[in-house]
Amino acid sequence: MNNYKKEWNAAYNQGANNILYPQSEVVKFLNRFICKRNNNGTLTRHLNKEKTQKLCGLDFGCGIGTHAIIFNDFEIDSFGIDISEVAVSMAIKNASKKGLKNINFLVQSSKTQVLPFKDNYFDFVLAESSLDSMPFDLAKLYIAELKRVTNGIIYASLMGGQDPTMPNNEFTIETQHEMGTIQSVFTQEKICKLFGTTKEKFVYFSCIDYTDCISKKITGKRYYVVIKCSDVGV
Repeated sequence: MNNYKKEWNAAYNQGANNILYPQSEVVKFLNRFICKRNNNGTLTRHLNKEKTQKLCGLDFGCGIGTHAIIFNDFEIDSFGIDISEVAVSMAIKNASKKGLKNINFLVQSSKTQVLPFKDNYFDFVLAESSLDSMPFDLAKLYIAELKRVTNGIIYASLMGGQDPTMPNNEFTIETQHEMGTIQSVFTQEKICKLFGTTKEKFVYFSCIDYTDCISKKITGKRYYVVIKCSDVGV
């Protein structure tokens, strides 16, 4: 199955999708579901409170490492993995610039969808704008792997349909930004199919519509979901 490694390397080389600051929804997720950073500098753990050692998180499709790096602010042992060697190289450099040498960045094999981690290795997985940047069938394989390597919860951000001219399933990007890669468009039903479960099983299921204030038209849509690994049905 094509994993579009060549296309993603080209995308990161041109720098168009190098996100240098964490997405606000990711920070909200960490504070609400993983551990909260308090005003006095302490942390209040929400996930696996009985665990005595530090929490361990995986940034799946980590890109240039922005979210794996932010894990450090929450004192989380951090791992990032991406199909692009170019992105991972940038991630290592970005972490080094911040004096962080304890973040583990890996390149995912192009020959298999099996992730190089033991069963139940992580307390949580973050999949920010990654599962929708591949064919649906490939995303299903990775969901099974994320369930295997995680004993806690999975967060995912997924693109929904935008204007009426956009295909409602998946398509190849033809513009310069991420040219040649696959974009998968999601609905509530498709998200449930991806995780092999019903909407009621999700801990959190939200959708944000982006509206043009002049035309009043919806110009974008993005879903944010959180689910316990024990409730993933694939």
